[in-house]
Order: sequence, then C-alpha cells, then structure tokens
Amino acid sequence: MKCFLSTSAFVAAVVLLLVLAPDRSLTAETNAIPTSANEPIKVLGVKLTTAKPKTIDSLEVEVQNTSTQSIQYLVIHAEIPGKFPIRVPVAFGSAPVPTSNAKIELLQPGAKTTLIASKNLCERLTKDLASLERIPASDKIQATINVAVYADRSAWADGEMHYPDPNSGWRWLAASELARTNDSQAEKILGVKFSKANYKAESSKGTCYRRSGFEFEPCCDNLLVKNFFFIADPNGNVQPVPEETCCSPGNCCETVGVRPCSQ
Repeated sequence: MKCFLSTSAFVAAVVLLLVLAPDRSLTAETNAIPTSANEPIKVLGVKLTTAKPKTIDSLEVEVQNTSTQSIQYLVIHAEIPGKFPIRVPVAFGSAPVPTSNAKIELLQPGAKTTLIASKNLCERLTKDLASLERIPASDKIQATINVAVYADRSAWADGEMHYPDPNSGWRWLAASELARTNDSQAEKILGVKFSKANYKAESSKGTCYRRSGFEFEPCCDNLLVKNFFFIADPNGNVQPVPEETCCSPGNCCETVGVRPCSQ
C-alpha cells in the first residue's frame, strides 16, 4: 500500500536562549554557529549482485565515517540510472526520535561499515529493472548522503548543519536560520511542508525559498525519511521538489527534496 506524508503548515518559535538539547546547546552568547560542513561520509564502493539474469540478489554500499564525530543514524540513497532513475534507501543505526527504543549503535570516526539493502528492496529492484535489457553495472550507481545524525544529535543534511528543535523531538533546525537571529524576525521560523499531493510546478515557478530545517517522518520498513521545510524568500535560491522513496513494489513514501530556484 502506498503511503503519503501529510501536508501541513506550522510555526515554530525559536529563541537562542533555549537549550536545543541536553548535550548540544546554542545560546545568544555563542560566537559562531557552525552552518556548513564537509560531507561526513565517504562512499567507498557500491556492489550490485545478480545470481540470475535480471534478478537482483543484493545491493551493498560500503561507507566510511570521515568526520570527527560518531554517527548514530545515516541514510544513503543509491540511485540506479535509467529513463526513470530508481532511488534505493539504505540505512545505519537508529534516529534519535521520541518513539525510538532501539539500542544505540555508533559509527565511530574513521570506521567503515557496509549498508545492505533489504530483501524487499531487492525484489523491488528486480521488478523495476525488468524492462531493461541489462542490469546497470555497479560503477554506474550513484550513492549520496540523505542525512547523517551525530551522537550529540546535531545533524548534517545537504551541506548544512542542523540542530534539534527544543519544541519537537522530530524536527531539526538549519544552522543558517539560527544564525539569522540578528534579523527583526529572529524569534520565529516559519515553515511549510510540501507533498506531491499539493505540489504544482507551474504554481511555484518564480517563488524562491530557503530551507529552514527538516523533520523525520515514518516511511516504510521502519525507515525514517527526512523532509525539508521551507520559508518563502525573494533572496532564496531553492525550491521544494517532490521525490519518492520506496522499500518494495507499491510500498513508497513521498519525500521532499530541493532544486535550484527557477525564476
């Protein structure tokens, strides 16, 4: 059954005097809020195994933690090329959200691990690739970081650091928004979530946004997906774009990605 993420608008009041997390805080006296950071993960290799013609037996993505912090949760998207590219999610660890009771597993700095696609994902790939004349070679598969959450609950997403929202255990705020506290609107972050159900490319053309953070929402196979939320900004340089994350045939969730703003 196909799952669709709800669409809503919300207002989150953010004051830097609030402590963002017991082990990670930012205050009004903070000299500098780290906003950008290098990618915390290096993809060492992707391996697609086929024991039978046009049948996917396994998909493995080997990664290394190249940051200086331990990683608690990591989602990698392996994109298989084609007329309609297929994005396959593989994950490590557990996200630090209110409903999680999983044992914490950490990927230490410098450590390597192999993320393995589930059986359901392999079945989905076999079905989706059935129309192709041949299975793409492993070196044609592009693996990118969707999100990485560190042990101190700070997070990396799309080249920017994010910090826990003190008002929601599911939401992380972009460091660039926290750094805007010198603005007259400093005490509020306005965010609108988008989904494919209400997204119309023609209506958003010419409207630019900036990302103000992201929120985790349950998807399929116990996977938590990251959804960016945005603020309309004439000086912004991005727009929301609907994407799809699938765990098996017909078992998909919509996610929200970003693209350059087209005016």
